Amino acid sequence: MDHTPPPEPKPAAAKSGGVNLTAVIIAVVVCVTLLAAMFMMQGKSAAPDAPARRIVAAKPDIPVFITWRETKLSGQTQVARVWAKPEGELPLRVLIQIESSVSGQKKVKEVVLERRHTEDPFELGFLEGHTFVPGDRLSVEHRDYSPVTATCKAPK
Repeated sequence: MDHTPPPEPKPAAAKSGGVNLTAVIIAVVVCVTLLAAMFMMQGKSAAPDAPARRIVAAKPDIPVFITWRETKLSGQTQVARVWAKPEGELPLRVLIQIESSVSGQKKVKEVVLERRHTEDPFELGFLEGHTFVPGDRLSVEHRDYSPVTATCKAPK
């Protein structure tokens, strides 16, 4: 007969250096929370009021061009002429924005350019309620295209 003493009972896992399941769960939750916070903060700029940056693919040029002509009315300066390019997809609904060089005021007008505007331009001037002076800017915009802008020059 062997006289070996009975084995001693093992102490609890926490006391013997084993893994405490509660501590592991808390550590995982903390790590996940920190990672989520870092992910959400990624892309935000250091300045809270700075606009978010977006990468935008280059848009094709809008199929229009702008010319100017002197008005036939005395005391007035120029008439803006918006031409549709023949290769453009027409009709094309555009926004025409006029910016005053004197007041900085901006006016916006929605216009539909049609096939006839390749030979007979859409005109904006005194008769349409716009008195252009040198330095005024006119831009033609469409969401699918890069805008085109022209500045009124002094008559020659």
